[in-house]
Amino acid sequence: MKESTDTKSTYHHGDLKGELLRAAIELVSEGGPDALTMRALSRRVGVSHAAPYRHFADRRELLSAVARQGFASLRRYTLEAGARAHDPIERFEKMALAYVDFAIRNPAHYSLMFGREVLTHPVSEELRTAARSTLSEAVSVIHASQTSGRVLKNDAQALTDVVWATLHGLATLSIEGLARAGSAAQPAHTLISGVASQTFDAASDLARRAVRTLVRGIASDPSLVDRKTGDHTGSGLAG
Repeated sequence: MKESTDTKSTYHHGDLKGELLRAAIELVSEGGPDALTMRALSRRVGVSHAAPYRHFADRRELLSAVARQGFASLRRYTLEAGARAHDPIERFEKMALAYVDFAIRNPAHYSLMFGREVLTHPVSEELRTAARSTLSEAVSVIHASQTSGRVLKNDAQALTDVVWATLHGLATLSIEGLARAGSAAQPAHTLISGVASQTFDAASDLARRAVRTLVRGIASDPSLVDRKTGDHTGSGLAG
C-alpha cells in the first residue's frame, strides 16, 4: 500500500507527527469527528496502534491539534484573499467572503473547530492562541478601515464581534444545507459530499449578499461601497 510505505519513510525522517496530523484531517473531512479514532488513524498511516500515542496523549489532544491546524489554515486563507484588495474596506470584504468560503469548502473541519468535541473540554492555550490569532486579523482590518475613514469610528473589537457572529452564522447555515434558493432545508450530508452544487452556489451567493450588507452597515459612507460593486463583488468566493 503506497500510503503506508511513504509514511514509514517519512517516519524514519522524524515526520510521523506531521503525517498523523495530515491523516487525521483527512479522516475528519471524510467522516466527521466521529471517524477520527486513534486506531483508525494508525491504520490510515500504516503504523502500529501505539505509534500515535508517542505524539498525542489521547484522542482529545489529537482533535485539538486538528482544530488548531484548522484555525491556522483559515487565517492563511483569509489573509491571501485580503492581499488581493486595493483598499482596507475591500480587504475586509474579501476576507469576510473568504471566511465563509473556507467553511463551505471544509465543512467537517470547520464544524470541529467550533464543535463540542473540542469546546466541551478544557481548551488548551495553544488552541486559544490559534483562534485569537485568526480573529485578531479582523480587528486589524477594521481598525485600518477606520483610520482611512472608510468605517464608522466605533470600537473595533465590538465591530469584530458582530462581524464574526454574522460570518459564523452564515457558515453554519451553509454547512447545514439551509442556504439555498427558496430557503428550503436540505440535509447537511448533501452539501458535505459535494453532490448539491446548486446548494453550494446558493450558499456562495447568500454569503456575497450578506457580506455586502454587513460592509454597508459599518461603512462611514455606504454609497462608496455601492460604487465599487462592479469592481469586486464577484471576486470574493473562489469558484
